[in-house]
Amino acid sequence: MSKERDYRVGARDVDRRIDLLTKSRHLGLQEMYVKDRKFTLKKYECDIDVPRYRLQNHRTLTTEQPNFIKEHGLKDNHFSDNESDQAQIDQHTILYNTALTKGKKVGFTSEMSSGQKQPIIIDGNGLIISGNTRTAFWRELYNSDKTKYRKFGKIEFLLYNTQNEKDIRE
Repeated sequence: MSKERDYRVGARDVDRRIDLLTKSRHLGLQEMYVKDRKFTLKKYECDIDVPRYRLQNHRTLTTEQPNFIKEHGLKDNHFSDNESDQAQIDQHTILYNTALTKGKKVGFTSEMSSGQKQPIIIDGNGLIISGNTRTAFWRELYNSDKTKYRKFGKIEFLLYNTQNEKDIRE
């Protein structure tokens, strides 16, 4: 964990973020299927404050972000830059509030005792493709009591090494 990083934001600078992620503890390879396509991805473990949220996350992009923009009087393009620290903080707020909804909290709370059940997926820019809401919840847990929730100081992830938005959407 870096003392200079805001846990809600992730590591600044794409190159630094990728360096931190790929120099993390390598855990082998894992197969996954997306729309009947098989991928074999490298699995790592990193500090929870390294990856950034992908602001183009479909779930928040279509409803939560526009509502947040309207409620807070922000510019329409507020969530357009993944490198914006303020947009990352605001995305964290949206995701954490989503995690607190009854169904999600129950699922995430079960992982509090057993640990992470499946890795998050991170792209070649160090952005979370899948697992944004879980990461926000775990970041809050870990930062609320680093001793009690020390297992959430590190997260497992699969690296889908692409920087192409089209590849991610497909």
